[in-house]
Amino acid sequence: MNIIVIGMGQVGRHIAEVLVLEKHDVTLIDTDQAALSYAEENMDVLTLRGHGGSVQTLMEAKVGEADLLTAVTSSDEVNLLASLLAKRMGAAKVVARVSDPRNQPRSGENLAEILGIDLTISPELLAAEEIMRLINTQSALWVEELADKRVTLMQLPVINPAAETVDRTLADLPLPSGCLIAAIVRDDEFIIPDGREKIVEDDEIFLVGQSEIVAETRKMFVRNTSESTRKVVIIGGSDIGIYLARSLAETDIETVIVEQDLERCRELSDQLENAVILNGDGTQKTLIREEGLDIADVFIPATKSDEINLMAGLLARKMGVPHTIALVHKPDYAPVYKTLGIDTTISPRLMAANQVLRYVRAGKIISVTVLAGGRGEVIEVEVQRGSRIADVPLKDANFPRGAVIGAAVIGDKGVIPRGDDIMPPGARAVVFTTPDVRRQVERAFRK
Repeated sequence: MNIIVIGMGQVGRHIAEVLVLEKHDVTLIDTDQAALSYAEENMDVLTLRGHGGSVQTLMEAKVGEADLLTAVTSSDEVNLLASLLAKRMGAAKVVARVSDPRNQPRSGENLAEILGIDLTISPELLAAEEIMRLINTQSALWVEELADKRVTLMQLPVINPAAETVDRTLADLPLPSGCLIAAIVRDDEFIIPDGREKIVEDDEIFLVGQSEIVAETRKMFVRNTSESTRKVVIIGGSDIGIYLARSLAETDIETVIVEQDLERCRELSDQLENAVILNGDGTQKTLIREEGLDIADVFIPATKSDEINLMAGLLARKMGVPHTIALVHKPDYAPVYKTLGIDTTISPRLMAANQVLRYVRAGKIISVTVLAGGRGEVIEVEVQRGSRIADVPLKDANFPRGAVIGAAVIGDKGVIPRGDDIMPPGARAVVFTTPDVRRQVERAFRK
């Protein structure tokens, strides 16, 4: 596909890197020559220096021939203008980043439909929604709802597992019928397991299945965790903090935001009625103790600086906060955070890339999510009539090795398919795979 990316900030650069790995023809537009030079040296791309919202720049980039244009600069106004122009000039599909909460429509309205473009994405809103899910399931490292919320995917650390899970193969584990261990992360390796695999302590597992069964099954692998969240502390009055505080306002959870900039504190106070706003440094031990922030149930460093987020998270852990969720702007830092003791990391730009990928992948791809820093993927895909997977028992479908159908939605019901089950056309499959096998998986679902 011919794809144009406007904006070479953290989000744009990561999206471009993923698209280049997918062997697409990518053109990058930015006003910063240093960012473009970096891209030319490290990626197989074309670059164009210019303003993304300029008609002349878009014409020079031949936007009318683009299969996809994604505008992801730090300016909502530039992104929206570029997207509207690109759509009018003939781009097949257009995606715009819209970060500022003030630019989001009221609940129930769709900004993309209002503007007449294909999709708007907010890495900040996506991150806040993911953090909210994690607050509701504290023991989880990551939670996602798939197939119109009929299927839940949960990433869990194996900590003090129940006796019935120790030293047993997956085939022998007493898992309920509506749940499956679809993947394992062990020592930086992403494993699609078979029945002979064993779970060991310090593994990370991906549970998939019916939502209520997944929630109950996780107790087999993570024990002695608190389910009650009474107080949440957010370090940094960023847009993510605003989105998150608004969601928390609908609960009984006490919310505190710590922000260094006094003027920003005033803005937050005007926008957030139900949150306590503190002016101060979230990496200062004295402030944390004097304001009672060390008795929080969840501590969320969400500033624009990875270094500050790391230091604030480590300090909170040292002071006894049971659960930390840190924002990571550079995904390469995530393993370092985990090694040093941060429970969970959230990468907004990885989430943005996942949203864009659904527009460039072949077949009837409904969603694509990158797992374990890119070592694995989960794809939600529709079974097409005449495909190899349709209307035959799964054990006879010659499904690619290195991938597994973790769950499926047939009719209105979420199920864990077995070898004798048949996937009819129109069913949705939730497939776990590795990047090197993904194209084979897609072919299995095509006509």
